[in-house]
Amino acid sequence: VSETNPIGWMLGIYGASLSYGITQHLALRGDFNYFDFIGEDSGSGFEIGAGLPIYFRRTYSGAFLEPGFILREFDDEFYDNTTIGPQMLFGWHWMWDSGLNLAVAAGVGRNWSREDTEEDYDDEEAFVNGYLRFGYAF
Repeated sequence: VSETNPIGWMLGIYGASLSYGITQHLALRGDFNYFDFIGEDSGSGFEIGAGLPIYFRRTYSGAFLEPGFILREFDDEFYDNTTIGPQMLFGWHWMWDSGLNLAVAAGVGRNWSREDTEEDYDDEEAFVNGYLRFGYAF
């Protein structure tokens, strides 16, 4: 399954996700995203993620729990921020007979990095993450 978020393109979030169903209930997913937010003072960066969605019904159908790992670098005019660590997402995946599909997920992660350049910026250990992706199954 290949997926992306065309709504994000309008906001300056460009990404792609590839997923491969390894059993009837497990898939292996990887994604890359590039951020270049619209606006004069906005920042830019990238994100690389990997996950193992566990589907309750069957792969690419219905509810899933997705343990994963993320690396995110983000720079703006105030600070440089690195986020790296595990995450756990809960989501729902719809797959139609045509191969078109939609996945949405949200959850939390743990930031193991403390590489901020601003002394007064207090980076939290926990972070919220999620995605909305449209795609096609080959």
